[in-house]
Amino acid sequence: MNGNNLNASKLTRMIKSKGFVTGLCGVLAVAVLLIGYNIRINNATKPVSLPVAKYTIDPKTKITDDMIEYRDIPKGALNSEYYANKNQIINKYTKINAIIPAGSMFYTELLTEKEELPDSALYDIPEGETLYYLTVNMLTSYTNSILPNNYIDIYMSTKDNGKALVGKLLQNIKILAVKT
Repeated sequence: MNGNNLNASKLTRMIKSKGFVTGLCGVLAVAVLLIGYNIRINNATKPVSLPVAKYTIDPKTKITDDMIEYRDIPKGALNSEYYANKNQIINKYTKINAIIPAGSMFYTELLTEKEELPDSALYDIPEGETLYYLTVNMLTSYTNSILPNNYIDIYMSTKDNGKALVGKLLQNIKILAVKT
């Protein structure tokens, strides 16, 4: 019995010694650091499924469902504003100065609504109608009084054997946009 008490007292003295406590704290600190490090690494490399472009998308292009696919991207690689859901992307347009390469995420700074595009009035031309660009100056534009959503008539003048001919070429033409 004395042997057991002797071993118990040695064990008690060893546990109460400063060296043992310091060593135990050191081992616990290293264990906490390793566990924390592994958790951080696993979170940073954990893949997130995000929408990306199936192929290169040009400027002023309407994004449709067939242009989008999902890929797994490490969470630690994400550092900008991006769309995480394809429903946020569909029916938006790429900005006038933006190209989205194949495999790229859809960043918020590259997409816009149709109304925010500079030529948005020119996108909804009804079937059977034609878009025509007309170069004008101060005289031919009636001193710049032609404005979007106005209707105008276009006249033509020419000379035939020295005789001036003037006539209405087109009538009721809707002005969609005016550019300088």
